[in-house]
Amino acid sequence: MKTAEAWAVASLVPARVGSKGYCASAWAITYDGWQTKAVEQVKASREPNRDEWLGGIKAVVGVLEDVEPGTALTIYVPSEALANGYTAKWTNSRGEPTRDAEAAQAIFRLRDEKRIWLTIEHRPIDGVAKALRDKAKAAAKAQDRGLTASDRREVAAADRAQFHNQFGGFPPAKDD
Repeated sequence: MKTAEAWAVASLVPARVGSKGYCASAWAITYDGWQTKAVEQVKASREPNRDEWLGGIKAVVGVLEDVEPGTALTIYVPSEALANGYTAKWTNSRGEPTRDAEAAQAIFRLRDEKRIWLTIEHRPIDGVAKALRDKAKAAAKAQDRGLTASDRREVAAADRAQFHNQFGGFPPAKDD
């Protein structure tokens, strides 16, 4: 059985007035400890995404899509919650689905379809993970810069309305 290790990370350009916020995922895969094949991918979300947690799930899915079938795979993630979510099959102590459990089902589906022996472990960010996170951040920023002036006005209006609903009153409008 072939073995592989991978890093799966996500980076977020946070939402702000005039910006929807974007998350991008990045991953790198190394086979058999010799880097006989390394894959680096960066994917920005296709739609506004304000949740780095979901980006982390998408990064793990990206690894599973790219890894060879029948591999014994360890994926390192900087999020302890993400590693624990996989271990608990995205259920809480009462057995109820947790946040983003539906999105995480792609992990189990791909694992089973490709016959992958999968372990997901939390690991502090190292040089490889930092470089991947920086690439993901650049992809998310590029996606954010692609917003039109109309998109920015629409988001700014929605943000002001949300502020009003939460706190009463409106924050000062900013020109875009």
